[in-house]
Amino acid sequence: MVNLLLVEDDRDLAESLSELLRQSHYNVLAVRSIKEARAVLNSFDPGIVILDRQLPDGDGVSLIPALGARPALVLTAMSDMQEMVYGFDQGADDYLMKPFIPVELLARLRAMRRRRGLQSAPTRRFANVRLGERPFVEVDGTPLVLRPREFDVFAALIERYPKVARRGWILTRLYDESDLAANRISVHVSRLRKALLDVGAAIDIKSIHGQGYRLEQTASS
Repeated sequence: MVNLLLVEDDRDLAESLSELLRQSHYNVLAVRSIKEARAVLNSFDPGIVILDRQLPDGDGVSLIPALGARPALVLTAMSDMQEMVYGFDQGADDYLMKPFIPVELLARLRAMRRRRGLQSAPTRRFANVRLGERPFVEVDGTPLVLRPREFDVFAALIERYPKVARRGWILTRLYDESDLAANRISVHVSRLRKALLDVGAAIDIKSIHGQGYRLEQTASS
């Protein structure tokens, strides 16, 4: 699945779009303002952003510079051509006028994904946990959102299982060489252990002295 951030202040439209998108296998997070979108942008790490133009705290396209390389589809009731050109000039990848047909929205999203090479990540499982699109996991079908780095550590541990994932190897997977700091891994592992324990994951992360970490399956709680 691809993470999709929906920035739409119309509650009814946001709910109906969220349901449509989830049925089409997107992990959707809906927010109602630019401020809320900025607050979740890094932790949620969307692959695609859908933006309304007229939001309570400003023009949705003002968020586009903060998206980096993430593609944005703009929804708007503005029919003026100059407004549309302005949105494209700000970095929008596509535009869709309200009201629109749901199948057209889905088709435009598929086209954006093809252009950007956004394909769903392979499903990874261990014990009663399934890793979806970063940073989402499911424990016995219950969604859990990890911090992106904790998700990356978890994915690395699963990749190495049943072998030990050495600290140095994990570091090179998560950071540029200039950022290497061994104590960061221990912090991420500690947070990951707590998050998994709190939701009853049948997993233990064993610390192997002088080496690294290894996953072990336990009885689910």
